[in-house]
Amino acid sequence: MSDTFRGCTSLTTAPTIPSSVTNMYETFWECTSLTTAPTIPNSVTDMSYTFYYCASLTGEVEINANSLEDYECCFEDITEPIILTGTCPILNEIASRLRFISFRA
Repeated sequence: MSDTFRGCTSLTTAPTIPSSVTNMYETFWECTSLTTAPTIPNSVTDMSYTFYYCASLTGEVEINANSLEDYECCFEDITEPIILTGTCPILNEIASRLRFISFRA
């Protein structure tokens, strides 16, 4: 799904991500009106820049990726508070890198 919705400034709610998806590199990059994120399935291994510049993203983001290998800047430039939930074993590590993100087990 790399770059699938990149720059879709009118997208407010993300579609469901199929369980077969492994690569979400830059999927929602610059979707500035995106307020609701999809659940990230356990098959995803790359979330680099997935929500980069999604300034309107808020609420909970459920990440269930079991083997998340790359997540560089996946929530960079988030300006609204979001809470990471899910079963991904490194959620706390991701949340600790950015000031508007928290983690709830």
